Amino acid sequence: MDPSAQAAAGKDQVREEVAQETGKSSVEMDDAVEDMMKNLKLTAAEAGRLVDDDEEELEKPMWTLAGKILSEPKVFHINTISAAPRPVWGNPKGLLFRDGGRNMFIAELDSERDQDRIWERSPWTVNKCAVVLENFHHRSRPSEMRFDKLMIWVRVIDLPYNKLNGIWGERIAKKVGEFVKLDINKDGLVSAQYLRARVYIKVKDPLMRWVGLESVKLGKTFWYSIQYEFLPYFCFSCGVLGHSDTVCPTPSERDEVGNLPWGPFLRAPNDLKKKNGPPFAEGGYDEFYTDLNKDTERTDTRDLDSGEPSDKPPFRAPLGGRGRGRNGNARGGGNCQSIGSCQWYLLVQIPKLTKERRIM
Repeated sequence: MDPSAQAAAGKDQVREEVAQETGKSSVEMDDAVEDMMKNLKLTAAEAGRLVDDDEEELEKPMWTLAGKILSEPKVFHINTISAAPRPVWGNPKGLLFRDGGRNMFIAELDSERDQDRIWERSPWTVNKCAVVLENFHHRSRPSEMRFDKLMIWVRVIDLPYNKLNGIWGERIAKKVGEFVKLDINKDGLVSAQYLRARVYIKVKDPLMRWVGLESVKLGKTFWYSIQYEFLPYFCFSCGVLGHSDTVCPTPSERDEVGNLPWGPFLRAPNDLKKKNGPPFAEGGYDEFYTDLNKDTERTDTRDLDSGEPSDKPPFRAPLGGRGRGRNGNARGGGNCQSIGSCQWYLLVQIPKLTKERRIM
């Protein structure tokens, strides 16, 4: 390692030690690190410094996001990390991935619009593992990224009707996580049968399963279930994102029927279609099933929820816009697109059925 890299590593180590010992802010921590560095014995070569006048800027604006995949103990290669998000992000122009360390990456984009769109449609996943995003300025350092919270839609189920409004909705949402916004109408009321809120949850904390409302009049506490939309991989033993119960550092005991404290009941059903489309393949599309015969010709189109015959006509369409090879696979790895009035489809093979997702 060259001397400049060693100095940077030493300063980062000092920074971490000061942060742990003092709990100071980044500005205060920088001042403390600077004071500590003054007390170190530096060689003549180390004492020489480069001057940064803070006026040099990039030739063009850089729209950048930093990301970390929560997948302990599994480690993803940067090639896997860069290949997985690209198609579901819409393959934005100029997208470039850089390795940011263990399961971390830096994504550079050409436009602020693409950056905002990707940020707002969190959570994203790689192999069902959560991707935690951070805004990354070109003067930031990877060591300054915290990756400590994930933005997600949550639902609070079976609330009384007098609590399905903006005032109570915000209060309840703040119990679940850091409040962002509510899904309410122009009159400030919840139009669904449940409260739906956008919040940041801390990735190192167990997922909340219930929220309690204490009634002063009745002298009783009522508990309401919480569900998370498109919830990534999490531990059923401790409720923390990023690992399974088989490798949980703080395993829990099972109850009398063998269930762990957390479970799939925290996942919200995918009943939001064409509204607030989710960021990856499980939703945000017009979904339906089609039966296949031996020749893979689509015949009987059925509704996804009811299983009844649908009025949607059967059809055939290529994947990704580059045609299909002899074995039926898409050539060129093109991603799903909508070009003019022509509909393009992503086909996912499942037993006896093909699930077609039409991007609207």
